[in-house]
Amino acid sequence: MGTPEYMAPEQVDGSAEITTASDIFALGVTLFEMLTGKLPFVAATPMLTAMQRLFHDPPDPRSVKPDLPAGLAELVLRCLRRDPKQRVGSASELASELQQLLSVRAAQAPAASSVSGGFLAMPTETAVSRQKSVAVLPLRNPGSADDSYLAEGLTEELIDALSMVKGVRVRSRGVSMSIQGDGRDARTIGKELGVQLVIDGTLRRLGEALRLTVRLINVDDGFQVWAQRFDSKVADLFSLSDAVTAALAQALTSQLGQAPERAKLSDAQAVEKYFKARQLYHGSSSGNMADCVALFEEVLVGREGDPKLLVGYALAQARHWFFGNAEAADKARAAAEQALQAAPNSGESYLAVAVVKFQDADLPGAVVAVRQALIRSPILAEAHDLMGRILIETGPLQEGLRAMAIALDIDPSLQRLKTEQARLYELQGQHKKCDELLGPASRSAIGGSYATALRVRICLWRRDPDYARALLREIEAGLQVFQNSQLIVESVATGRPIDIEKLMSGIPLGRTGSQRGQTLFHQLSVEWSSYQGNLQKALRSLAAAVDFGLIDLLWLDHCPLLRPLAGDLQFQALRRIVEGRAKKVQAALTQPL
Repeated sequence: MGTPEYMAPEQVDGSAEITTASDIFALGVTLFEMLTGKLPFVAATPMLTAMQRLFHDPPDPRSVKPDLPAGLAELVLRCLRRDPKQRVGSASELASELQQLLSVRAAQAPAASSVSGGFLAMPTETAVSRQKSVAVLPLRNPGSADDSYLAEGLTEELIDALSMVKGVRVRSRGVSMSIQGDGRDARTIGKELGVQLVIDGTLRRLGEALRLTVRLINVDDGFQVWAQRFDSKVADLFSLSDAVTAALAQALTSQLGQAPERAKLSDAQAVEKYFKARQLYHGSSSGNMADCVALFEEVLVGREGDPKLLVGYALAQARHWFFGNAEAADKARAAAEQALQAAPNSGESYLAVAVVKFQDADLPGAVVAVRQALIRSPILAEAHDLMGRILIETGPLQEGLRAMAIALDIDPSLQRLKTEQARLYELQGQHKKCDELLGPASRSAIGGSYATALRVRICLWRRDPDYARALLREIEAGLQVFQNSQLIVESVATGRPIDIEKLMSGIPLGRTGSQRGQTLFHQLSVEWSSYQGNLQKALRSLAAAVDFGLIDLLWLDHCPLLRPLAGDLQFQALRRIVEGRAKKVQAALTQPL
């Protein structure tokens, strides 16, 4: 419905269709609050607050802040009209009128600059210069392809370091790393990303020596406004990152923000291992995790208390655990706890705790930890990602979709989230929307393994031989699927039964994965057994999934293969357990922190 303080009158009494005019009203409330520090409608309870706007016109913002320009106050009031038809017509119209007000105020800047606390009290140009928006393009690697991880790792370090500089807003890693190729035009890319300045450069390795050339380019006119060359050694790569950050901060803002101390690796081998581990983690496949974990363990020797390394190690061990390594469980838990002790105010530390709790099937605990992470790091894409994936299963569904949309907006590289959206559409019977998301153009962006795994499940859910035969042709042409998954597609395409025991032996989650991994393993067994008509085996697998911590109400209520089980008393009892867990997750969303 909406948040009581920001709801439009038509949302309160249901008297009219909810349209973009309702959003204009909410934006008007937000503008009122930004300009005055107060809300236009306040009462003793949320319900009374919502009801206020049915019986009272909004107060003039000048009654709270008399020095507001008349044109601005009147624009806010037009957004807050009770009749939707009398409000500002669209967001673009509102933006245009605000821009006109800005232009008028900018022309009055010399006089306004002496006014303390007034609307746009500082001249526009001065205000803009205090907040630079920047994108760091992936550093080019003109040397051996084997050294690409160094360029990628240093790019990430620069993004992280610059994001801590006061007065600089930096596009996220996912946005920046999506820009590839040597023929890229910094000015065009900067305009696409909506930034004022672009940082471009090359990192060349010559043995143990590094040469970094960095350029700062103004997006408006394409001129290079600053450039510098840095020579270093691989062992000093973190110091190199700090030196470049300091130089860029000076060029951008003439001051360096008070950034917290960051990890300093002092030898070349440790630096290389750290960046290789990060690269393997982002690769995200089960085969990568053993090597990723081993590299982190080598780098941690002598640096056991470093929170940056501990967070990376905890996340790698949690994923290793999911894919079937039981020994990773205690190591993931310990590393996350140590990271939190070492950096209790770090959003990344709480994210590590949340991911471990998620794998351990402590979903209320994971939600609380994610909330703590987002309080400290509101633009931590992985935290929004995790929150979205939890809420998609337990509800509220719209909150889950919202969290996933935020994650994708912050970090477009999280394309696998579109697989979760496609699964949602499919389970709700919106097959066309699902197929659009999983079409050829989207699959490469999402990531083949995630999209293909879902398409294999959809073969069973739809029982559609044509869909299966089309997928089978792709597999025969070289499309990679998990081991033995082809058996499912062949069964749907030909009508032959599935060899379930053989199929289960090829699932990488195995029987030793995390609670989350084993839950998914048994969910798949439920589907395969039900597809074969073996409902008793399906119920046994469902009971096992619930024992391991199943929370997926969306799947329980909408998977077509579970419909034959819905009338069974055991199924209904199991569903009540899952529903109770979902309610605990929802309660964790609002409990005091």
